[in-house]
Amino acid sequence: MNILDAKHIFSYRKYWAQRFGSAKELPMSMEEMEALGWDSCDVILVTGDAYVDHPSFGMAVIGRVLEAQGFRVGIISQPDWKSADDFKRLGKPNLFFGVTGGNMDSIERLMSIHIAAVRHIKKCLLLLVVLKPVYDV
Repeated sequence: MNILDAKHIFSYRKYWAQRFGSAKELPMSMEEMEALGWDSCDVILVTGDAYVDHPSFGMAVIGRVLEAQGFRVGIISQPDWKSADDFKRLGKPNLFFGVTGGNMDSIERLMSIHIAAVRHIKKCLLLLVVLKPVYDV
């Protein structure tokens, strides 16, 4: 099968939960689920970032694409990883948990490495400037 022959993502038959329609905001608590008339979520997305329902945030995009296919999607944002209580907040999903470390995780890591490297280079240059007259480096 060629990639050009693949079916378009929105050409598949929608999941049965499409009858609920789209939520104004994806639920983050049992109370929000009950307000939508849901007894459970089909998919629960867990993110290390704060949840913002905007296309610049990955979880919002993934959640809305799944919702467009008829799945009931819930979000668990910034859970306490030392306790299971936050992960039980929306109950057990019917299908799966989707987990990500967050949007900024890799960028922050790269920036901290870059800053550490720059500081290291500056220290080495400073040592060369200080030691050159003494040791004729």
